[in-house]
Amino acid sequence: MEVTASFLEERAVSLATVLLTRHPRVLVTQSLRFEGFDLQVKITHGNRFSGRSFAVVVKARKKLDGIGRRVGDSRVRLRAELVKALTNSAHAASDLPFPLLFMAFTMDSDSAFFGWLREPSGAARLETPKVELASEWTSGTHDDVIRKVEAWYDEREGINNQRRSARID
Repeated sequence: MEVTASFLEERAVSLATVLLTRHPRVLVTQSLRFEGFDLQVKITHGNRFSGRSFAVVVKARKKLDGIGRRVGDSRVRLRAELVKALTNSAHAASDLPFPLLFMAFTMDSDSAFFGWLREPSGAARLETPKVELASEWTSGTHDDVIRKVEAWYDEREGINNQRRSARID
């Protein structure tokens, strides 16, 4: 039986949801197709949505060689066609006001690889890194991703508070 591309994508979205919701303060919702990403991840505080979120583009391939080739123990150099698709996603989301992660899954082993298309960085900026490599998703990656997104929002709020204070003075 031939596995369709849409089945692979649906399965990858399910796997991404499982991996992301390992963090206890995360809610994951599927986005509408026209939004340009597959999942929106909402970070909660207590039992409430904090207003902090990020988006995820999900890709699926049958085997690792469909994603790329290993370069070291935990990184993959992405295939040109996947780089092109992810780069197109990054361009389409260039005005997105929050971070954008990509996750690529191999369906034969359920392995996940990830990287940023709009990466949270210093000075509360979103960088658009060159898409070439992806890191393997490990048992602690969900915590690292949430920590990075939270730090970006914290810095952004600090800058906004400084601007408000400057206007008041």
